[in-house]
Amino acid sequence: MKKIFAIGDIHGTADKLRALMEKIPIDYASDLLVFIGDYIDRGPDSFEVVDFLVELKKEHPNIVFLKGNHEDMLQKYLAGTDRFTYLFNGGQQTLDSYLNRENKSEFSPIPSRHLEFYESLVLYYQTDDYIFVHAGMRANVPLKKQ
Repeated sequence: MKKIFAIGDIHGTADKLRALMEKIPIDYASDLLVFIGDYIDRGPDSFEVVDFLVELKKEHPNIVFLKGNHEDMLQKYLAGTDRFTYLFNGGQQTLDSYLNRENKSEFSPIPSRHLEFYESLVLYYQTDDYIFVHAGMRANVPLKKQ
């Protein structure tokens, strides 16, 4: 592995994500790309961001996607276990981006490929030299119990 690129907190801003991806000199054959989470909420383009990332993963399967607290809140919202926290933290913008998009072809406003993306997110990623997490680690707690 030559280089590691880590990108976090996109928060529904597809234009900034695309601009950043055009600027980083990544060699997908040898470099590592780690997304640190918080792909959604607050910005107007959560659907577009997730769609971009899903397509990027199809082209380059070795990309790592971590779960951020906003993806966790979305999953709790969808499960009905905590709706208020999600909406309070910018979730309405994400829901609007799914509800207002064109070419809806499924019963659910959130396409199955996006739900699968959310389910595939991991909490951490470790290399020989680094550990990547979204929002920190608790001292004296084993990694598997974080």
